Amino acid sequence: MGSNPFVDFLGVCILVARPAPKPGDDLACSQRVAGRPFDLVTGHSAQVQVLVAHEPPAIALLADSPLHRAAIQDVHDTYVSSGIGPAMQKFMIASGLEGEGGQQRVGSEPQPEPAPETAAAMSQMQRNMEFFLAHYALAVSTYQPDITALKAGSTRIVAGVGEDSKGNLAQQGALTLAERLGTPVVIFPGDHGGYMRHPREFTETLRKVLATG
Repeated sequence: MGSNPFVDFLGVCILVARPAPKPGDDLACSQRVAGRPFDLVTGHSAQVQVLVAHEPPAIALLADSPLHRAAIQDVHDTYVSSGIGPAMQKFMIASGLEGEGGQQRVGSEPQPEPAPETAAAMSQMQRNMEFFLAHYALAVSTYQPDITALKAGSTRIVAGVGEDSKGNLAQQGALTLAERLGTPVVIFPGDHGGYMRHPREFTETLRKVLATG
């Protein structure tokens, strides 16, 4: 990561309303960027007017966080010993996401040869997943947002959850975050991946949130 926090975010956050980050911008982030948005607004709250955190991974805020950290450690250890497949099966269970998004097991039937662009995308996804299991998941499980600093800053922080989420770990984190901040929770369309499965409706809700207050 570079020294400029905005540069660090360019590939993983959506900066709304302007093509480049400027004082007073709004910031909407998915859970994949973990705690970095909170670190950004803690140190640079004047640069961000609103932070919308949709089901952020805030495991450390949960009362039973040691149990969840142990489960994520097991996911990591399984990746090291057995590879992506077994590790992701455990992760989906540990995160509570196995019942969301209409996910289905991949069948054993032979699959047709993918187009070159599809093969490239699948290869990138594989590399992303390897990084996630090797490094990211453990870091997320131990990240502790500085609630006192977040409350003291000028950034309005909005915790969002999916209306179809079924108690997944990130949803629990968002609810706990809102409770600790003393702010209401905003309901977004879909589940944990609602921004992918319902992009139009999700965007409409996001714009309403940014226009409020």
